[in-house]
Amino acid sequence: MENKTRILIVEDETLVSFDLKNIIFNLGYEVIGVVRTGEEAFSKAFEEKPDLILMDIMLSGKLNGIETAEQIKKSIDVPIIYLTAYADKATLQNAKVTEPFGYIIKPFEERLLQSTIELALYKFKMELKLRESEKRYKHLAEKLKDVNDSKDQFFSLISHELRSPFNSILGFAEILYNDHEELTKEEMKLYIDSLYHSSRHIFSLLNNLLHLSRFQTGKVDFNPKVLSLNYIIEKNLQILKLTLDKKEISIQPSLGEELQVFADEAMVNSILLNLLTNAIKYTRRGGKIELSILERKNSAEVTIRDHGVGMTDETIFNLFQIEMSKTLPGTEGETGTGLGLVLTKKFIEQNGGILKVQSKLNQGSTFTFTLPI
Repeated sequence: MENKTRILIVEDETLVSFDLKNIIFNLGYEVIGVVRTGEEAFSKAFEEKPDLILMDIMLSGKLNGIETAEQIKKSIDVPIIYLTAYADKATLQNAKVTEPFGYIIKPFEERLLQSTIELALYKFKMELKLRESEKRYKHLAEKLKDVNDSKDQFFSLISHELRSPFNSILGFAEILYNDHEELTKEEMKLYIDSLYHSSRHIFSLLNNLLHLSRFQTGKVDFNPKVLSLNYIIEKNLQILKLTLDKKEISIQPSLGEELQVFADEAMVNSILLNLLTNAIKYTRRGGKIELSILERKNSAEVTIRDHGVGMTDETIFNLFQIEMSKTLPGTEGETGTGLGLVLTKKFIEQNGGILKVQSKLNQGSTFTFTLPI
């Protein structure tokens, strides 16, 4: 059953209000009340929340119709139509302050009353939709601004990260090109080593940008299959052996029995490599890293714990936000953009896992992630 439009009548002339009530009823609307004063109108409107108010301008009592409408509109969003026997310019001008939805001149005609009510209800409905649209578009505009600000910060970060290694490559390449005959073997090795590491840094950055781009466009390659988690961990530890030895860092794996997971092999390799590299980066020379795996109900849980420099709560909060992904140098000046950790979280979530981080400044960090089994 369709709900009837609920109308409140505010009219201090008894005969007029009686006649108006009958017409409204015959037109198919519901009259929720008839009141005579502004004070009664405000109380009734606040209590009943009508769909529309028919308001006499010249009310008896302390408040006239215009003043009453002003008070009501401060508390209730409702269309108001004025009833008046005075069509003079001054009266209508005063009534405009309250932005009424129509005027009806007494004595009123039934068809004109109905059309004025219907137009007021339609106008009010359209205004509500317009306000909602404005609110929605304002929200979208704010989100777009945030996205653009983040994009600007991100590109600023990337340009900065690319500029430094490129400058190094150009500088060392120029030295090798111009002075290669005068350089000693040790100097040549130093410059070539620097060229190699700068090139690796740029390659890693561009590779991470490619993966991020694929995630954003929904074109990421995802091929999950049954994998030996123990084997993948051991393989990545072997890859990082030289890096670990260089900083004299020991790693203590606690792998237990063979554990299989269902995940994308390339992503799992990237996850482990990123998290282990990050632990090495922030572990002091001669320190240690702990690595363990546990079988949970429906997942394998991998924990990588270092006893390095640790992080503040603010750093953890910004850790996986692309626009805030600039990282601090490692304990021996190792650099990075932080994009590896952003990707790590995306890879874990793509495989149906969860990543958790715990850290205390100057005490170390613990990264724990899960993968389905």
